[in-house]
Amino acid sequence: MNSNDFTTYFAILFFGIIIINNIYNQIRLVIAKSKGAVYHKISQQDAKEIMDSDKEVLNIDVRTPNEFKSGHIKGAKNYSNMNELASKYPDKYTKFFINCQSGSRSSKASKKLVLKGYTNVYDIGGISSWPYGITKK
Repeated sequence: MNSNDFTTYFAILFFGIIIINNIYNQIRLVIAKSKGAVYHKISQQDAKEIMDSDKEVLNIDVRTPNEFKSGHIKGAKNYSNMNELASKYPDKYTKFFINCQSGSRSSKASKKLVLKGYTNVYDIGGISSWPYGITKK
């Protein structure tokens, strides 16, 4: 076997693993959805109204600790690791509002929580477009 063959086999194996992993995650997502676990994308206006009236909602900022310290939505808790969040809040019916800087990480984090079986996950997008002010406290 020459080095070109090895490189070809390695590339095929690498991409095969990626494809299998994606299929596995899609199957897990379908199973989670069939059990009622799904995340919802809601407007920031709706999120703010609910936050003001429902004190049980956990507002989770999934940015890095340094990003969080630079400013966050009042009352938010910082968890960039969804496994840590899940161990802290094991009740699958906990209502989470997930945010980040631009909306990309909040979408990914919301999907991870759904895959863990959480049923009340709401992606509220990024704080870069949050019109209700942020705090550093």
